[in-house]
Amino acid sequence: MVGSNLMLLLVMFLLFLLAVFSNGCESKKETAFGESTPSAEIFSTLPKEPQGENSYQNGKDAFNQKDYATALEHFSRSAEVGHAKAHNWLGWMYYYGKGVPQNNQEALHWYVKSAEADYAIAQVNLGKMYELGRGVLPDVIQAYKWYTIATANVSSQETRDRVIERREALAQKMSQKEIVEAKRLAREWAPIRQ
Repeated sequence: MVGSNLMLLLVMFLLFLLAVFSNGCESKKETAFGESTPSAEIFSTLPKEPQGENSYQNGKDAFNQKDYATALEHFSRSAEVGHAKAHNWLGWMYYYGKGVPQNNQEALHWYVKSAEADYAIAQVNLGKMYELGRGVLPDVIQAYKWYTIATANVSSQETRDRVIERREALAQKMSQKEIVEAKRLAREWAPIRQ
């Protein structure tokens, strides 16, 4: 009886030592760059899908099928996690009244969120809202600013050319002082990362 109790105490003591001294000695794997990385961290280095991307894609699919209620649901879900393209689509839906009552203030709200997250198409849409006075008082300085920011961000040369053309047409209605101010605001602008 004494021998088995002694053996039990010895096993417990060895387990205690193992637990104390093995902290931080988890299994390691080598990365592509030859560095050792704990195996639990291997997957954290893989590229991650942007938050809300699946719901955003489902929203686009529903929108293209003219199922605006489902599109609104998916875009709203993606917007909750800060998906800039979903913000823009919500703005578009409110601007044109697709699946929701037409509402320029609500459209402006979503375009601002998307544009401030550095999404170029929303920046163009926001410039248009300011230029035409939709949801806001007309403001040529803000319109010019957003068109200028968008030209630096759009990926297609065709779209960039159209935005520049729109900005230059707007400049014909502006004073030199207004243009200088709009350019200053565009230079000082920085995106808000969500």
